[in-house]
Amino acid sequence: MASTSVNYTPGSKNPNKSKSQIDLLSSEMIDYVHTNPLYVQCLLHIKAYRDYHKEEREEFKERIEVLDEKYNRYNKIINYTQLTIIFFSAISAFIQAGNSVFHLPEKTIQFIGLCISSYSALTLSVFKYFKLDDQKENMNNVRQQCAEFMAELGAREDRLNTLCTEEIWAGPPNAPVPPALDAWENERDEMYNSLKPLIQKKQNLINNFDFIMDSRESKDLIMIARDKRLEYKKKKLALEDLFLDYAEERQEQLYRKHRIFGRENEKLSEMEMGEIDKKKCEENKTINSLIKNNNMDLYNQSFHLRKDLTIPEEKKDNIELVPPLSLESPGSTDGDE
Repeated sequence: MASTSVNYTPGSKNPNKSKSQIDLLSSEMIDYVHTNPLYVQCLLHIKAYRDYHKEEREEFKERIEVLDEKYNRYNKIINYTQLTIIFFSAISAFIQAGNSVFHLPEKTIQFIGLCISSYSALTLSVFKYFKLDDQKENMNNVRQQCAEFMAELGAREDRLNTLCTEEIWAGPPNAPVPPALDAWENERDEMYNSLKPLIQKKQNLINNFDFIMDSRESKDLIMIARDKRLEYKKKKLALEDLFLDYAEERQEQLYRKHRIFGRENEKLSEMEMGEIDKKKCEENKTINSLIKNNNMDLYNQSFHLRKDLTIPEEKKDNIELVPPLSLESPGSTDGDE
């Protein structure tokens, strides 16, 4: 990307100087914020709330994983049995409708229909006895409530994040109290007052969870959920390794561009590459023009060649012209290397 030069008049302000002054004043205000005891007290309260939110999120995240595991088990059992009922019912209807082709005895058809209807009634009775549908629905409801509880904790965390930044508390030394202090005091009171209903909601969720889950089964499901979580983290780590490999290849490509084009900037856009090729092409044209006119002295002076690199008189006729470079972007060529 071509850089644009800015011309300054004697009476104009230097933006670099203004920027340095802004940085200096900003650092002074930030240092003053660090020495403000009200800001330090705010950070301590926010840290306490964050630690509480983190523990609650970890606990309910594990409960949600356990509920998901058990819900998936119930869902698979229910779906499998219902699909088998549908499948056998379809076979029974197919046999009865195509009996004119199969020519099966009437007693056989009745026996097949009796077996399928007995199987359907048996499975439905077992489901009703164990209340699998009700348990599945209860698990889904408890899971939704746990997810809403975690979302509420996340909302509280977002409200804290807007008040703990140094820039919001920044101000000149010995200045009036910043508005962030009033906002934090109101938020702090609201946070503290909402702790009691939050704890009550947590107790209700734990009671519902313990009512649904058996303690022994819950421990087994916790181990399964943790094992799946570990497997997920391993896959995520492998994917991050692929991204790191790509970053290394990209960095090598940038170093190669730097080595070829002799630029300090590692990232060269297509426009910059085109400008570089155009400049080299103009240099080659100038070299060819000087060689054609047999003006070796001007050639040596223009390009600051060393004495040992100047072209002898007897070899002037054997000089090959430098081929002009292509003005296309290097990235769009199909050169073989």
